[in-house]
Amino acid sequence: MPPRGAQALDDDQLRNVIVYLRSLQDPTAAPVSVEAWNLKVEGGMPETALIELTDHPGHDLFIASCSACHGAGAQGIEGQGLPLATSGFIRGKSDKELITFIKTGRPVWDPSNTIGVDMPPKGGNPAITDEQLQSIVDYLRAVQKEALGS
Repeated sequence: MPPRGAQALDDDQLRNVIVYLRSLQDPTAAPVSVEAWNLKVEGGMPETALIELTDHPGHDLFIASCSACHGAGAQGIEGQGLPLATSGFIRGKSDKELITFIKTGRPVWDPSNTIGVDMPPKGGNPAITDEQLQSIVDYLRAVQKEALGS
């Protein structure tokens, strides 16, 4: 999905789209479950490590905002997003630097973009808060700890 719907929508317009989409939802319906994501991980960290991390406060935020490109276990998806479970980039940055990076994203024209796919600011979720981004960063630190055994 292209950032901002490929329409260069501003934040207020995006909020209006979100409000409209939520108005279409049945308020009595149960929320969507991410349980199916927890059952199988192809590559990356062991399945047991992912299951143990489903209780982490950043897990559902990561699934909602990052997993479409980086995989449910942060193992990466070829042609979409690099693996984060073992990323030296993640390990080499402070929490503040990672939050700034996620907020900024990485456009396709950036020389450091080795995938050739835009990483939209905030993973394409303009409503995500700094506190939620910190929770995602904390989750990624926990994923790396499990994946790298450190």
